[in-house]
Amino acid sequence: MRQRYPKTLDIFSPLQCCNMDMIDAADKLSQLATMYELDEERLLAQWRLFRQTCGRQPDISLPAGYLRVPREHEALRTAYQLLLTLPVTSAGVERSFSKLALIKSKLRTRMSQERLEALMFCAVEKDILKSLSSADLVAKFAAAADRRLELG
Repeated sequence: MRQRYPKTLDIFSPLQCCNMDMIDAADKLSQLATMYELDEERLLAQWRLFRQTCGRQPDISLPAGYLRVPREHEALRTAYQLLLTLPVTSAGVERSFSKLALIKSKLRTRMSQERLEALMFCAVEKDILKSLSSADLVAKFAAAADRRLELG
């Protein structure tokens, strides 16, 4: 696999049931097979067989189309898996790095990795954090072992 992400997603377009009758569908699948080092002949043969059943129902979504591919059609299933796991944007990753820059400032450079990960989780997964009950958290903390350290 020379490159993980294609410049455009048009080489995946023949996998959509509504696009299976495209004129250049075989060419696009050949490009897909070359890019991801798939067996081109097997991919095209499996796609042609699948097109006979899927082509009659053009309104099927990509995940539903993937679920209809027979397990024996490994090359075609791999092509669907590649498409369904491609990130649509990198905004989530960029947002995480922005949060990291806010959390790990010059004042907090001596923070342990465990604490940094916990704070990052809280910052990135706010919806999970908001769903927790404060009373339950306080009770759990109070029930934990004594954390005081005797100096002396």
